[in-house]
Amino acid sequence: MYFGNMGDGNAKVFTMRETNALEIRIPQQCLQLYDIILSHIGTMFMHTNFGTRKTKGYGSFTVFSTDGTPVQTIRPKLYFDSDEGDFRNVLKEIEYIHKALRSGINDCFGRKQLYFKSLMFAYAKSKGRQWDKKSIKQQFLGQGQQVNHGDSDIVSFSSRPPHYDYRDCLGLSTDESWRNYGMNIKKSSDTVERFMSPILFKPVKTDRGWRVYIVYDELPDAFREATIKIRSTRHPHNTLRLNIDPEFSIQDYIDFVFKKDKNGGYAIAIENLFSPETGDYNHEKKERILAIFNELRNNYNQ
Repeated sequence: MYFGNMGDGNAKVFTMRETNALEIRIPQQCLQLYDIILSHIGTMFMHTNFGTRKTKGYGSFTVFSTDGTPVQTIRPKLYFDSDEGDFRNVLKEIEYIHKALRSGINDCFGRKQLYFKSLMFAYAKSKGRQWDKKSIKQQFLGQGQQVNHGDSDIVSFSSRPPHYDYRDCLGLSTDESWRNYGMNIKKSSDTVERFMSPILFKPVKTDRGWRVYIVYDELPDAFREATIKIRSTRHPHNTLRLNIDPEFSIQDYIDFVFKKDKNGGYAIAIENLFSPETGDYNHEKKERILAIFNELRNNYNQ
């Protein structure tokens, strides 16, 4: 998916389906240059989504040679397979995995409740650090309003200052709607205007369905050194400032979630992050999320 004409307020969405194809011809006038391009172009397409939303699975192109020449591609070992026929269902699976890694899943609609504590919260807690959601609540909410939707563990765990911003390490969200608390949160930085997620979801069409790769990079120094200013519509003249944890590493976080320890276990049990109140209505979604994480872990440790 591509977004165009954003400036005039009338955004248009352009979509290419898996049945579409673009043919690019590379002239062989310089065989040495041609060989270099051929050896790198597959990996280049694997690691870019051309400026579209990295955490949504958008902008994913896969390269095939029309003359049968193998296209060399370095493929990440962190991936899962989906037999969904409709690509929109695959994008929904990607959405759940991204939310689980970043901010958690909080789809609460009566019987349809699906609540999953963020894996980033579990990571911060393992480091003895306070979750930034708690820091925001302490700044802008009264004590009696801090607990909601089964997140008492998030609210109750705290540490001594300094407190850091962890969620935005997977992409700076400048506007957040906290509807359950009747406020909006706005984030900004004097040194970083925007910061895309360092994690890219790459769905590739297969004969059976889709294979979704997860590509990741470390944080750039400019963001690692940034101070995030957080304001609330409830208290517009009150500002919370959080820095990025200087010891935070994307690789360390990925290993925390997916890598086996020396005893063959994992740092966190995925199932324990689901709320016990997750209803029967969402049982299939819960089981699918668990199955995806199990597959990701198995592939990562091969």
